[in-house]
Amino acid sequence: MNKKILLIDVITLFLGMLAVFLLCIFKTTEISPLSITILIISLCAVLLSELFSLKIKGVKITNAVGTFAFFIVFYTFYNLPFLGFANSFGIQNSIGTLFLFSFTSKSLLYLSSILKNKNMDFAIKSNSLSRTKNYSQYFVRYFKYFSIFLLLGGIGVAVYNLFCMNIDISLADVLSGFNNLNPQFHSDFFN
Repeated sequence: MNKKILLIDVITLFLGMLAVFLLCIFKTTEISPLSITILIISLCAVLLSELFSLKIKGVKITNAVGTFAFFIVFYTFYNLPFLGFANSFGIQNSIGTLFLFSFTSKSLLYLSSILKNKNMDFAIKSNSLSRTKNYSQYFVRYFKYFSIFLLLGGIGVAVYNLFCMNIDISLADVLSGFNNLNPQFHSDFFN
């Protein structure tokens, strides 16, 4: 495991937890100067974390798995009952979305770096008359571009929620969304 990447990810995780905890302490879910300041600092922390992660070489698979584990730890912390963010709309969802998309983006970025460094060959032979083609470069590009798309998507969702305040990322809302998809299926399946 690359210790520099682990340090960057741990610092990003603790900054995300601190931002969410500060919003919980000050009970600010509406737009206020304090919540905007916390959101801007969180955005800067996420962008700096991504930039530092891009510069580091020697990424291991444990770094990609560890970053996804940090995603799970942050989302679990975000859903703790004492924070009071379940089924509520507010700026805390922007900050949560920003860090969750960042951890997912970094995981894919690390996977693309691993594929690039290992020079893994994905050769597919279409028929006996043609040559085999190496598709590893396409996987590397796909993971890298998709990780950038996820980061920009997280920033976009955070900004959208800042103005509209109608996004709830808590686990209670996600599970209630699954229950409301098809009530007939739900009643048939669980009865």
